Amino acid sequence: MTKKITSHVRSRRGFGARAFLFIVFSAVVAVSASANLFSPSRPLRVIKTKWFDITYPKDLEAQANRLSSFADDTYREVAEFFGTEPKLRYPVVLTPDPESVNGYYSVYPHRRIVLYVAPADPNGQLGLQADDLAFAFRHELAHAVSLSIRPATWNVLAAVFGDPAGISFYTTPASLSEGAAIAAESMSGQGRANDTLSRSDVAQDALEDRFKSFWEAAGAWDRYPYGRVPYSYGALFTRYLRERYGDDLYRELWRRMGRGLLIPGLGDWGAIRGVFHQVYGIPLSRAWGDFEAWIAPGAPVLEARRITEESNLTAVASAGTTVYCADGAARKIYAVDAKTGERLRDYPGDASISRLDVSPDGERLLVSYLRYKGNLPRLALRELDLRTGRSRRLKTERLRDAAYAAGGIAAVRAE
Repeated sequence: MTKKITSHVRSRRGFGARAFLFIVFSAVVAVSASANLFSPSRPLRVIKTKWFDITYPKDLEAQANRLSSFADDTYREVAEFFGTEPKLRYPVVLTPDPESVNGYYSVYPHRRIVLYVAPADPNGQLGLQADDLAFAFRHELAHAVSLSIRPATWNVLAAVFGDPAGISFYTTPASLSEGAAIAAESMSGQGRANDTLSRSDVAQDALEDRFKSFWEAAGAWDRYPYGRVPYSYGALFTRYLRERYGDDLYRELWRRMGRGLLIPGLGDWGAIRGVFHQVYGIPLSRAWGDFEAWIAPGAPVLEARRITEESNLTAVASAGTTVYCADGAARKIYAVDAKTGERLRDYPGDASISRLDVSPDGERLLVSYLRYKGNLPRLALRELDLRTGRSRRLKTERLRDAAYAAGGIAAVRAE
C-alpha cells in the first residue's frame, strides 16, 4: 500500500545553538544533494511504498503514481537477479525539468536514485526501450542493489558513518557495474544487452584488432567512442559470463566484489589469484580473451571509404558534394568535400548535437541540440548562417530532430 504525503517546511523558535547549527548543516547538505534538479523550484510531494520514498512535483503525479505501482515488485526482481533480497529503503527523486532521459544512483550525502523523466531519443542508444520510466528505474535500482551487496562488517560501517562508507561503490570497475545494470534492465528481453547495435560496435572492434582490454573497458579508455565503452563492453561481457558459466557464479562474483576488492583485487597479481580467478577458476585475462572470441563471429564488415579522421560524429547532413559533420569530441561542425575528403570550413558545435539539416538554398544549417539551463539539459534548435558562421537560437521549447519544410520547420515535440 502506498501513502501520499505533501511536504511542508515549518520554522520554530527556541532551538539551542547546537540544534541551530545542525539544521544549517543539514540544509546545506540537502541543498547540495538536490541542487539543479528542479528549475524553477516548486512544492514537492512524496509517495511512500514499502521500500521507496518517491519525491516529485505535481506535474509528475501520474508518473509517480505509476512508478509506485511497480517499484516494490521491481526491487524484488532485481534483488533476486543478484541473489539477494530487499534490505534497504531508497529515496527516489523524479524531475521533469531535464529534457533528455537519464538518471543516476549516488551515495552522497546519502543513498538515492534520481530519474530525469523525459522521452528517450528514438535514434539514440536508449531508443529501443518500450517504457522509459521503467527502464531508467530498473537500471539505477540495479546499481543501488549491486553496490549494496556487502558483508556484515561493511554494513555496520555504513550504518554508523553513512552510505559513503560502502567500499564497493569505489572499487567496482565501471564495466562490471554498468554491465550488471544493463543486464537487469534487459530482463524483459529488451535493453542494451539484447541490442544488435551494441553488439555490432564491440564485434567490429574485434574484427579490426581494436578490441579494448578489460581495464580500458573498465574506464581507462578516453578516446572515441568515449563514455560508451564501459556500457557496451560491460553489457556484453556480463551476458557472456551468464551464458557461459551461469547465474550462480555471477552472483558469487558480486558477493566477493562486495568486500571491496582491496585484497587481493579483481585480476591476478603475480602468484596471487584475484577475485575473478577465485570465482570462475580461470584468470580474468583468459576470460576476456574468450569473450573476444565469443563476440567476433557474425560481426558486420564495413567497406565504406573513410573520408574523415576518426571522431565522435553525432549528426551528418549534406548539400551537393559538401558534407556537414557534427564532431562531439572536437565540439565543432565542419564542412567536408565528399569527393576529396578536404575539410572546407569549421563552425562552432558541441557534443549534444543530434541532427543537422541544410536549407533548400544551401545557405543555412538547422541544428538540433541540448542547451543547459543550470545543469539541466533542454531541447533546443539553432540556425547557423553557413556564409558568415553566425548562429541564432530559435524560440522553441521541447522540439528535436528538426528539418526544413515548405515555408518553415518540421520537428518532433517531446512530451
